[in-house]
Amino acid sequence: MSFNFDKSLIKGKIAELVFEEMFHSQGRFEVLPNGYEYKAPEIAQNLQNLDKEYFARLRHQPDFILLSWDNKEKYLVEVKYESIKNESRILETAKNLRNNYGPTFLFVATPEAFYFASCAKIIENGYIEKLHENWIPEEVQQKYLKLLNEFISK
Repeated sequence: MSFNFDKSLIKGKIAELVFEEMFHSQGRFEVLPNGYEYKAPEIAQNLQNLDKEYFARLRHQPDFILLSWDNKEKYLVEVKYESIKNESRILETAKNLRNNYGPTFLFVATPEAFYFASCAKIIENGYIEKLHENWIPEEVQQKYLKLLNEFISK
């Protein structure tokens, strides 16, 4: 693995941790890790033994499930970190997620802000909206954005 790949992987994991903690802190949802590395660590360790097409689908499952405590709301969420928000890459990601996993949400962390929307809405609008205060209050977002930037800038 190259140094740049390692650095990108770490930034992505930091974005996932920030997402998980930020949403969990509000007490509205249980935040369940959904990636293959959480569901089946033995699969993650034996990737070379899997069919390539099956592995690609498994590997790109959305990162989290948001489950409301009353079980009335359920959301699959993919988390991404981008140092510079790239709307065309976000739109492509939204299309891939929708085509492969149906109704899915995309959370994008950048140094400037957090973005969050359903993939259907991203495709319809052609862009991703900022994370709305209905999900996470602005002051909480700013707290976690500061935390993200402290770790990303190092």
